[in-house]
Amino acid sequence: MDSTEFIKKTLSSFIKESINENKRIDLNDGTETNINKAIYEIQNHFTNELLKHNINTQLNPQIKSESIINSFTHTIPTPHPKEHYAYTFLKFLCKNFQPTIEVNEYIDDFLKEHKEQLTWNDLVITKTGATRCKTNIRFAIDYLRILMLVRTKTKEDKRTVCPSVLGFLTVLYFQYLNKENSSTIHSEAIISQNGYRDFHTGLNSLKDPQNIKKFLEYINKDKVISHEDKEKINKYLYLFTEIILENIIITNMSVKFNENIKNAEEYKRLLYEMSQENINLFYLID
Repeated sequence: MDSTEFIKKTLSSFIKESINENKRIDLNDGTETNINKAIYEIQNHFTNELLKHNINTQLNPQIKSESIINSFTHTIPTPHPKEHYAYTFLKFLCKNFQPTIEVNEYIDDFLKEHKEQLTWNDLVITKTGATRCKTNIRFAIDYLRILMLVRTKTKEDKRTVCPSVLGFLTVLYFQYLNKENSSTIHSEAIISQNGYRDFHTGLNSLKDPQNIKKFLEYINKDKVISHEDKEKINKYLYLFTEIILENIIITNMSVKFNENIKNAEEYKRLLYEMSQENINLFYLID
């Protein structure tokens, strides 16, 4: 047994032996936690030693995977920028959204599911005190809100990360591309530069009326989707693609309206209306 494994085993034994000293505490925010004096002293000692030698003091140790451990052999692995998370997190929300869950819980669960795609550089604690990958996911959420693929607020004016009907349709459209064209575009939820490029390639392909027609034919043949939902999909997809085709300029992680068009405010209103529409197609997401 090497020294690392010996220390880990010793710590595990120490924690188990100290559990009977735990105190259950109710916190002011309505949550509960266990506190333990002996374990706290060990945590404090370990943290102070790291600070003394300036080792790993800016890394969040709560996320671990083989890819993270292996990345320590690289001098400086490249962290995932915010745009790499956009489509992957959208798909995760489409599969897992529940109105009672807070955004930080989604981020934590998303990272647990995709931790094998991370490196130690994704775990750097930035000057704001937040972990880099978590901050970049929040930026990706902002981007999805600009595209109105994720709703900004509920009809009760509460903040939300609920996928909009457009968000669900975007994910379904990529699934359709994979099945119909034997494509590998987003066949798996991969956090990568290629994934981000595919995301924009897919969105741009919505500018072709023939692609829309074929996609809607595919949707309308589905026997699981209700007639009411099919009507909404047809209505909103045509509106959305018309707006994308004529009036929205999408660049690297930014979206803006072409201010030269006469109906900019009306299009903005329609986009907002679409983003607020209640339609949940999670049961169709692979």
